[in-house]
Amino acid sequence: MPESIPKGPHTASDTEILDVRVNRLEQLFNAIDPAPFRGRALDPDAEAYLVGRAQEASRRKPFALRVYLSREPANAQAQAGLREAVGIHFEGRARAKRRQIRRLLRNGRISLIIGLLFLGAAILAESFIIGIFGLQ
Repeated sequence: MPESIPKGPHTASDTEILDVRVNRLEQLFNAIDPAPFRGRALDPDAEAYLVGRAQEASRRKPFALRVYLSREPANAQAQAGLREAVGIHFEGRARAKRRQIRRLLRNGRISLIIGLLFLGAAILAESFIIGIFGLQ
């Protein structure tokens, strides 16, 4: 399969290429996912490999995925389907991570408010006890 360079002003020299070698395209996808090819989830091992390689690569360059097939020729439809399926998979993963981060930040803000309220109550209680017992 020819290299898949992201759209835009990037050239192959300023793009980090992630190479994957498989016998068939179906090896990249989760075998138990019944969705059509374009909507299928990536195999967890394939996803872990791609994410690991992307984390090791330079953060200053965009990524491109190049898939080598050893048993079947890749046609234009398969290339487009793979490009779309990988894009859909990682867009969904990014949305899920953004939701998770928003939830964590919301929980953090709630915890901060509770902590500040408790601190305020403790300071008021201290002032009240000092005032009653005349301790200093």
